[in-house]
Amino acid sequence: MWHWARPDDAAVPWQRMARIAPDRAAVARKRLAVKEFRSQLTRYDPDTDPVLPPFALRRLLAMGEVAFTD
Repeated sequence: MWHWARPDDAAVPWQRMARIAPDRAAVARKRLAVKEFRSQLTRYDPDTDPVLPPFALRRLLAMGEVAFTD
């Protein structure tokens, strides 16, 4: 949802959200996984930004996971 939702977006069931804190091993695996998707991180055209902007990458590695419960 990072690319379309807003913090108060009514389309997101915020009341069902739970944060899952990552352990060190999970963060290490995420770092390795992110490196596999260079096309998402690299600017190939001077007029186009990478698909995954730097702020999103920082959040991906710092915030852990979010899940929505039933």
